[in-house]
Amino acid sequence: MHDEFLKINELLLHATIWGEDAASPVLLLHGMTGQAADWAPTATLLSRDYRVIALDQRGFGDSVWSAKGAYSLVDYSADVVGLCNALSLSSLRLVGHSFGARVAMLTAAQHPDLITQLALIDSGPELSPEGVQETREFLGGMPEYFGSLDEAVTYFQPYYRALDTASLVRRLEGYLKSTGCGWTPKFDKALRDRIRKRPRQEEGPDLWEALRQVRCPALLVRGGNSRTLSEQMAGRMRAANERLQYAVVADSGHNVPGERPEVLAEVLCRFFQTAAAPQADPGPASDHRSRPS
Repeated sequence: MHDEFLKINELLLHATIWGEDAASPVLLLHGMTGQAADWAPTATLLSRDYRVIALDQRGFGDSVWSAKGAYSLVDYSADVVGLCNALSLSSLRLVGHSFGARVAMLTAAQHPDLITQLALIDSGPELSPEGVQETREFLGGMPEYFGSLDEAVTYFQPYYRALDTASLVRRLEGYLKSTGCGWTPKFDKALRDRIRKRPRQEEGPDLWEALRQVRCPALLVRGGNSRTLSEQMAGRMRAANERLQYAVVADSGHNVPGERPEVLAEVLCRFFQTAAAPQADPGPASDHRSRPS
């Protein structure tokens, strides 16, 4: 594993890379309250067979913030293309969680020559009211600064029930930075304010149309206990694109990479290895806690 800082679309973006340079590349995109480090357990497992790249998207983690407030889906999608140019990648598999899945969906639709396989983790073209409300509550109640890591753990624990305290501390050590005023999230405050204030459905490209335009093999993964992606929404997505395979990771909420990384890695590997037949079954995970259909 190593870190790289890449000049992409006039911003210096941070990426963590696992695996051999010669291996087939997989790009992982985190969600709206995440960072590249969230993917570490999944990426480590995938790196046995792939070159895995987790990107701190603009405004998050150790990547530079946009002085212009350029945080649209189009901006984030352009960064995916820019990363491929920076790393001289002619094609790659693209995996996105939550907001990252929306970025991935748009990118796959607009760049069919670049994306060979697409995996969407617990997200769709529409945002569920429950999922939006949960995110707003999480961000709306978050103080600007925490006096200590222990104070931060107390705040974050209700939102990360699946993580033990030691795992949550490790996550927060990467998610927060220490300042003279205390510990504060690394991501741009302008992003946080936008999420707090914006309408339920963000303005931007038509993602239902983007989903219909995806031509590569695609997989939708839903957390079995997710409040963000319903079974009904998953069904509508599969009806919109017959290439979309489907798997449910049981015993997981919305944060599938954080709660069930081993199962997610296995589901992704199975999908990556399947033929590009429409609605091909990626097969069950070995512990049977993933339920593809």
